[in-house]
Amino acid sequence: MKKLIVLILVLAVLVYGAMPYIAVAKLTRALENEDAITVDQIVDFDAVQASLQDDFAMRMGIEPQSANAADRLANSLSHMFLSMAVTPQAMVYVFKEKPRRDSMGLSTSPATLLSHGDWSGPGTFIMNNAQGQPTLLLVRRGALNWEIVGLRLK
Repeated sequence: MKKLIVLILVLAVLVYGAMPYIAVAKLTRALENEDAITVDQIVDFDAVQASLQDDFAMRMGIEPQSANAADRLANSLSHMFLSMAVTPQAMVYVFKEKPRRDSMGLSTSPATLLSHGDWSGPGTFIMNNAQGQPTLLLVRRGALNWEIVGLRLK
């Protein structure tokens, strides 16, 4: 009986550990097949837009909650642009070519996924490019469902 319980626990850990890799492989296949519907199911576009907005503000030296009129205008314009530009269709268009996917560490190859993926916590997983720079942030949503919530572009 103890062996059965240990076996079940080991299998559960293995399945849990494999799920973010499976999500990235599923995203990669969807991008290869230009399947915007599946991309939309895997990516939380509101969260990705917010992460890109924060990244943009940081790179431009803009304070996100600034009272400065110029900062508020820049934040509003970048938010409008990202809302229109960061969509499932745009993501498919940008990453349909293999070199672009490779630059983000996106692959269906288990060896590539294992070499580029890092756990950041029990519910947080990061994909890195070949240079070790983080490119995707995945978080667990529910028991076995993982979503992309952050994207880092060069």
